[in-house]
Amino acid sequence: MSDSRPSQPNGYTFSCSVIAPGGNANDFVASLAAGSVENGIGISGFGGDAKLLVVQAIDSDGFVTDVDEAAAIVYAVKHGARIVNLSLGGSETSPIERRAIRWAAKRGVLIVASAGNGYEEGNAVEYPAALLQPVGSRGRSGIGLAVGATQLDGTRAPFSNTGSYLSLAAPGSNVFAAESADSAWPRADLPWASPGYYGW
Repeated sequence: MSDSRPSQPNGYTFSCSVIAPGGNANDFVASLAAGSVENGIGISGFGGDAKLLVVQAIDSDGFVTDVDEAAAIVYAVKHGARIVNLSLGGSETSPIERRAIRWAAKRGVLIVASAGNGYEEGNAVEYPAALLQPVGSRGRSGIGLAVGATQLDGTRAPFSNTGSYLSLAAPGSNVFAAESADSAWPRADLPWASPGYYGW
């Protein structure tokens, strides 16, 4: 895992791996991170003029292996990513997942991971989120951000995991964002002309 990262003259690059219903990659995480602020269509992402590097580590059935996740992290970092978003998780970790995350963190990359959507199924600790902020850390002194979800009123989203390894919680329920053409999420009737789809 040698470092051959190019320089970043135009700010941060995001890398997103996305799990969506039915195993199809969805555009909503990418649109929230880096939706254009200049094209006059849809929504602007919170990353301003950030560039977006999408790495699809998930197979057509919606599954990802630790090897594919690690390869995606390394690929993203070697291609200039400064922030890596991992919209994935599971109840176990592996040496290769831990090694890839440590490798990226040592290169100054901010890694962000979902804390999980399994609260109603027992609220189990999720990885890689718990690698970024260890259980008991109360969101301090980790190597990345473990993120839970809130509703629009700021309360915890019913599906969002909780625990002493979360760094923060952000809106994650009924969030307005771009959608892919084959998305299963509800679509919004738009008050503007758009070549794309948006919804909640």
